[in-house]
Amino acid sequence: MPALGKKGRKRPDAVVRIALLSMLVLLWAGCASSPPPPSVSSEGIRTVLVLPFVDMAGLYGLDEGVRSPISGQAFVTGPVAEDSCDFMTQKMMVFLGEQTTFVPVPFEDAQGALAEVMNSRNTGILSRDMVCEVGRKLGVDGVIAGHVYRFRDRVGKSFSVDSPASVAFDVHLLKVSEKNIIWSGRYDETQKALSDNLLDFNKFVKRGGAWVTAQKLATAGLDKALETFPKP
Repeated sequence: MPALGKKGRKRPDAVVRIALLSMLVLLWAGCASSPPPPSVSSEGIRTVLVLPFVDMAGLYGLDEGVRSPISGQAFVTGPVAEDSCDFMTQKMMVFLGEQTTFVPVPFEDAQGALAEVMNSRNTGILSRDMVCEVGRKLGVDGVIAGHVYRFRDRVGKSFSVDSPASVAFDVHLLKVSEKNIIWSGRYDETQKALSDNLLDFNKFVKRGGAWVTAQKLATAGLDKALETFPKP
C-alpha cells in the first residue's frame, strides 16, 4: 500500500511536467509563420500594393486582447514605438523589390482609394474585403496588409536589461480578385533569458547571448516568416 501511495503522488507531477512542456511547444510554434493552404495559389499576381502597417495598440489601447481584422488570430497589445510601423512597411517594400519578382506598389499611390474606402465604411480598420476593394480600385493583383500589436524596445544594455524587447505583428498577402489570403506571417515574442526557456537555445546563440533591440527582434521574426513567402 505505501508503494501504491508513492506512485499515486508522482502521477500529478508527471502530468504537470507534460502540460508545461506542451505549453512551451505551443508558445514556440506561435512565433512561427503560417504557410498558405495548399489549395491557394499566387498565380496571376504580379503587382502588389504594400499598405502601411497599422498600430493596433494606438487604436485599441494597451494590454488589450485584439483579433487581427484579416486572419482573426489573437494578440495582446502593448507599447508601440514611434516609427515602428514605418519600419515594418519599409522592410516589406525592400523584400518585395529585392527578393521577389513581384512589382511592389507603394502606399502613396493608393492614398485616394484608401481614403475613399475608409470614408464609405466610416471605420479606421480595414477588413479583408476592404483591403481587396482598395486593391481593386488601384488595379493591382495583390495587397500586403500588416498590423503591429507590440513594439517595445529593451530598457537597458545588450548584456543587462531592466525590461526586454517585446514584438508582436502579423502580415498578409491577399489576392484581390478572389479576396483570398495567399500567405500569412505572424510573430509574437518577448525575449527571455536562456535560463527561463531552454527551448530558445538556438536564438540565444544567434543573438550572441545578448538582449536585442525591438528592431532586431522584429527583423528576425519577419525574416523567419518570409521564408514561406510565395514565389510568382
